Amino acid sequence: MIKFFRKIRQKLLTENKFSKYLIYAIGEIVLVVIGILIALQINNWSEQQKEKTKMSAYLSNLVEDMKENNRNFDVNINKQVFRYYSLQYLYQLSGRRSFELSKDRQDIRSFSRNSVWKKPLPKEYDKVFIEQIFIWSTRLGNQEFIQSTLEEMKSTGSFSLLDEQLKNAINNYHTEWKWRLGPDNCKTSSMYVEK
Repeated sequence: MIKFFRKIRQKLLTENKFSKYLIYAIGEIVLVVIGILIALQINNWSEQQKEKTKMSAYLSNLVEDMKENNRNFDVNINKQVFRYYSLQYLYQLSGRRSFELSKDRQDIRSFSRNSVWKKPLPKEYDKVFIEQIFIWSTRLGNQEFIQSTLEEMKSTGSFSLLDEQLKNAINNYHTEWKWRLGPDNCKTSSMYVEK
C-alpha cells in the first residue's frame, strides 16, 4: 500500500503537477488524521471496558467483604448471646431471680440460635455448661471489620465514580457497623476472630 502511494507521489512530482501533488498530500494527511482518530476511539473504548471490568471487580469484592462482615458479626453475636444467657443461668443458680435488661436495650436473640452451646439451656445444675461459661467468659469478642476494598476504592478514586445513591448506601452501612461495634471494637485491619 505504501509503495502504491509512493509511486503516485513520485509520478506527480516528475510531471511537475504541483497542484495535483498538493491535493494528494492533503488527502494523505486527512487519511492519517482519520486513522489516528479511529485509533484514539478504539483506545478510549478499550480503556472504558477496562474501567468497567475493574469497577465490576471492586463491587463484587465489596459485596464479599460485606457478606464476611455479616458472618463475623453473627458469630460474635452468638458468643454474646451465650454470655448473656449463661450469666442469667448462674444468677438463677445462686437463688436469685433473673435480671431483665432495660426496655431501651436491643432485643436479645433466643438461645436456640446459639452456636456455642448446641443443647438447650439447662434448668438445673450442669457442670459441663458451667465449664463452658468459664471458658467463654475469658475469650475476647473482638469483631473483624473488613473494609479493605472500600479503602482501595477510595485511594484509587474509583469510589467517586459510583452513583450518589450507592455511595450513600455504602457509607451508611459502614457507619451502622461502627456504631454497633463501638470505636474500640471496630478494627479495620486483619485480626484474630474466634469462630
